[in-house]
Amino acid sequence: MKKALVTGASGFVAEHLLDVLKLQDYFVVGLDRKPQPSGFCDAFICVDLNDLNHSSLEEYGFDLVIHLAAARADWGVSDKEFFRDNVDASRSLINALGNYSSNIIFVSSISVMPQASSCCLNESAPYDPINGYGSSKKEAELLFIENHKSSPELGLAIIRPSVLYGPSDPEKNRCL
Repeated sequence: MKKALVTGASGFVAEHLLDVLKLQDYFVVGLDRKPQPSGFCDAFICVDLNDLNHSSLEEYGFDLVIHLAAARADWGVSDKEFFRDNVDASRSLINALGNYSSNIIFVSSISVMPQASSCCLNESAPYDPINGYGSSKKEAELLFIENHKSSPELGLAIIRPSVLYGPSDPEKNRCL
């Protein structure tokens, strides 16, 4: 059976992603520092990524890792927290995965891109974040890219969404 790890398994995106993975016959392991996932997981690890015991991932041999966990660009989050939760946590995850074969999907942010451009941008556009959040996501991307260079046989996809919203969006009620 295929095995997938989803970090940030208690979050909004995971709520919708976990069911999709189950429908595709994945054994799903959720990981989050919150005490329960937002959807069904076959196994759940409650731990802060920065405190990850590397041996806790060894037994699974993941085919796919989807890294959703992050400090978001919310008000009141310091640059230090962004770098801890986005860069240091990503580094910890990469170290925990070690030499295990895993295809990785990293959910980054459009905040790594130039903000004051009227041109259409693609993935070859230079990094140009304007705040700590964007800078932390850029640094996390670079960690995954560097790791991929040392293991090019593994797949890496970096997704840069602008805004994620939909049913059960926790921000939806703030706008009403």
